[in-house]
Amino acid sequence: MNKDLIIFVCTGNTCRSPMAEALFRNGLTDCEREQLEVKSYGLSVLGSDPASKHAITVMADRGIDISTHRSTPLTYFAVNNAKLIVCMTESHSRALLSIGVPIDKIITLNVSDPFGGTEEDYRRCADEIEKKLEVVYARIRQH
Repeated sequence: MNKDLIIFVCTGNTCRSPMAEALFRNGLTDCEREQLEVKSYGLSVLGSDPASKHAITVMADRGIDISTHRSTPLTYFAVNNAKLIVCMTESHSRALLSIGVPIDKIITLNVSDPFGGTEEDYRRCADEIEKKLEVVYARIRQH
């Protein structure tokens, strides 16, 4: 069975998109997990970096392990095969629109970047992501 691909996109794929991927996956039903493949990518990824220390801590405090995450650059294959692309900011969405990704394939969460911030900044970011994921759940559940 082919799974629908849902991808989360931010800049470096070490903070927001890995947390969004993990939080989203955690909120799926068992049936949805069987039907969906969930991944995260970055638009400006240079290497295979781990998730930021604070992102790992904040997710662990929620019972979610992202310690094995490695940053991954967004590929044409992922964009082409994604059913839905969830961008962390308008600038991420604009970048995808500029390469021809259809607007109806994109959801923008508008989540501020905690990169370089405190653990509390990451907690606020995770809380913000979790609230804004409701629109993503609603979108996949209507189809």
